[in-house]
Formats: sequence, structure tokens, C-alpha cells
Amino acid sequence: MEYLKSLLQREEVRGVVRAADGEISEFHRQGVIDLFTLLTEAPQVLDGAQIADRVIGRGAALLMVKGRVREVFAYVISEPALDILQQAGIPTTYATLQPHIINRTGTDICPVEKLTASTNDPEEAYERIKNFLNPWTLRTLMSLKTLKTLKKYSNMTNSKNIALYQLGLGSLKTYLLAAAFVIGNIALPQLCHLIPQGGLILLPIYFFTLIAAYKYGFTVGLLTAVLSPLVNNLLFGMPASGMLPIILVKSTLLALAAAYIAKKTQKVSLLTVTMAVVAYQAVGMLVEWAMTGSLQAALQDIWLGYPGIFLQIVGGWLILRYVLKD
Repeated sequence: MEYLKSLLQREEVRGVVRAADGEISEFHRQGVIDLFTLLTEAPQVLDGAQIADRVIGRGAALLMVKGRVREVFAYVISEPALDILQQAGIPTTYATLQPHIINRTGTDICPVEKLTASTNDPEEAYERIKNFLNPWTLRTLMSLKTLKTLKKYSNMTNSKNIALYQLGLGSLKTYLLAAAFVIGNIALPQLCHLIPQGGLILLPIYFFTLIAAYKYGFTVGLLTAVLSPLVNNLLFGMPASGMLPIILVKSTLLALAAAYIAKKTQKVSLLTVTMAVVAYQAVGMLVEWAMTGSLQAALQDIWLGYPGIFLQIVGGWLILRYVLKD
């Protein structure tokens, strides 16, 4: 649910649905139009789903009960809506509880709230809302995001969005996760150093930084990026002190690239992970060339470390896609 709540931070998003299979859908219109359309055209999306919404009134709550939604969060919820969801046994959290939802002009109670005030029956509420939202309204107001979702489900595609986060400095989870990823960046190089030039070939110091930043955001990624080389150097003398500056630069670039691409795309694919790795390697190569004055040294990660780059892309994608998918 925290991930769904984070998606509501985007101004254009009015609501977010995560289906039981993990598929993410977004609502972009005010009112119940997108929720009603989804319930009508693709009810399997709502069955067992989690919903985070900006505003939930009585009508929306009854539609969610009809759709057999599993869990709900609202920034603002009316008291009648909360009662309906709780009576249906749907776990509901909220930021603000108010007696009623007010219309957009602020002059009266929301029309859908008034429309469903005299019924607690989800089926009856659905019919009332259906009559209220005439066919022309349904055709013209259905958001593009909802249309895409309906098309995806009608085609029975298997693509899934993976939960991605943007944790900040104020969260204890940030430091616990960073510590875990630093430990990974300590253990993996030790294993790689069991083979000749394993560190130069497999580039293990970057692996968990990629995963940390992509999955949990720039703060977790940056902590992992900075602490991993420093702790390895203090404990084992590797990487050598002379190499620490450039490795710190590259690690930071990786954290920045991975977190940015994850935030912008909101998905995990071989392409997006490749973009993150290529971005930090390209910029890092130029920085290393500028710092050392040696093009050969700057190209070392390419001509010697290409197995490590492959490992970062494929291994990182597999872990993000199948191990850390929630």
C-alpha cells in the first residue's frame, strides 16, 4: 500500500489500483467515472485489489464493495463511506475523515454521495450510478489510462509492474536496507576475488548498489554506493585507496541513474536496467578519463569488465523482477 500511496504524489493521478496479480492501473479523472468503468468492463481487476484514492465517498465505497476490493487507502474519506467499507470487512486507512464529500464548487454535498445516501446495497448503488453516468459521459470521460488497462486485461497479457519505492532519510527502513545492501557489496567482492582478476572482470562492488537504488530510491542507493567501497577498503584494503575516488564517483552515478530511471518508468525490464547501467558506465568513463588522463584506464570496465556489466544487467533484472518484486 505504501507504493500505491507514493504514486498518488503525482498531481495527475487521482487513484491507483493494484490488482491481485500485481498489475497497476491509474485513475486520472475526478469522481467515480474510472472506478465505475473498470468495474463494468474489467471487474477482475478489482477482485482482490488494493486501492489508494484521493477522495472516497459513499458511492465509490459501494462500488468497491461490489468489486470485492481487498484493501483501501484514502487521503479523504466520508464517514458513510468508511462505515460501508468497514461493514464489508475491507481494511481501510485514511488521512482525513469528514462527514460528507463536498462537490467541486464547494456549495453542496457531492451528487454521487447524495445519490446513494438511501441505500447500502452495492447492486442498487451501481444501477443508480449507471443511470447517473449516461453513455455519452462514459464514452467521453473515460481516461486513457483506464482504456489501456481494459485493453491489457482483455488481451490477457502477462506483463506486471513491480513495486518500486522512494525511501527518504526519515525512514528507519532506509538505513536497514542500506546496511543489508552494503553487506552484499562486501560479501560478493570477496567471492569474486577467489578467481584471478575477479574484481576487475565482474565489477562486484556495483551490483547491490544498482538493486538498492532501483528498488528503494536514490537515498538507499547513495548510502550503499558510498559506504560499500569505504567499508571494503577499511576491512580488506580493496579497492585500493588510489581507486576509491573514481569508484565512489561511478557508484554515485549508478545510484543516480538507477533511481531516476526507476522513478520515471515505474517498471522493471531488461531495457530499463540496461539503460541505468549504460548511463553510469558512459558518464563514469568520461569522468575517469578526465581524472586520470588515461583513456585506456577509462575503458577498462568495458574491455575487461564486460562480464560484470552483463552480470549487473541480467542479474539485477532477475533479482528485481522475481526476488524483490513486492
